[in-house]
Amino acid sequence: MCLRAIGNLAFVDVNIRQLADEQHATAAIVKVMAAHPDDDELQQTAVEVLSNFAAKEETEEEIAEELATIQYIMMEEGGTQAVLSLLENKRSNSSIATACLQCLLNICTDVEVATILAEE
Repeated sequence: MCLRAIGNLAFVDVNIRQLADEQHATAAIVKVMAAHPDDDELQQTAVEVLSNFAAKEETEEEIAEELATIQYIMMEEGGTQAVLSLLENKRSNSSIATACLQCLLNICTDVEVATILAEE
């Protein structure tokens, strides 16, 4: 499964910026999630990969150099909304709900993104 390969790459911090920013992996993952809404295993894996992206801790210097955090890029590419929608639709599946909440926790480490989400 391609998502698992992307997830494995995301365990190495240096790969995350390239995957999330340069390769637009979040947008691709969101498309896969939308194409397979009834595949719970795929949905959970997708959210876990997004969570790996969002867990990357970036220095102020890295953020200034790239102009946006990984979490902001994920929000812009629909990742945050996909996770929120999945949580709403699959809240009775505890594994998916847990993965979604962990992902949202990681995304909200960016205060700007957390503020935008709170206002929506």
